[in-house]
Amino acid sequence: MSNDININLTIKQGASEEEIAALVAAEFKKHTKPKFPKWEELGKISGSWVTEGAEVIGDGDCPITTYSYNRNVWPTKELAEACLALSQLAQLHDYVNGDWKPDWNCGHIKHVIEVYRDGVSTDRYAHTQYFLAFKDEGTRDGFLEAYHDLIEIAKPLL
Repeated sequence: MSNDININLTIKQGASEEEIAALVAAEFKKHTKPKFPKWEELGKISGSWVTEGAEVIGDGDCPITTYSYNRNVWPTKELAEACLALSQLAQLHDYVNGDWKPDWNCGHIKHVIEVYRDGVSTDRYAHTQYFLAFKDEGTRDGFLEAYHDLIEIAKPLL
């Protein structure tokens, strides 16, 4: 098996060396497989995380080494805040559903809250798994009304 890549480029007349190099790099990237490194191989990352006191800190300015104890670092503050909201929603979800747990292997309808086209909406599914699934329509709709603000914050992770 050959590692050769044939690239055909159209370069505008008078293009600088930097422009040509950027075109070649972009075309080469299209034809190479992405690398899937192990966590520790990332080296330095930046982002935000949730403290023990449920405070989101970090703004991406300070590089952090990918040690095992830094696995809780989110790439952005928005995602760290979504993680915190998701934790709260998980507890509230279990409380309002009581003993009911969705069985995604059976054909029974579950009433869900989902993100659709950057908006929060409701629907019903039997087999497609959703984080915010409820035993009945009334519980789902009440949950959405009571916790809409938290759901909006968690939206990037739903």
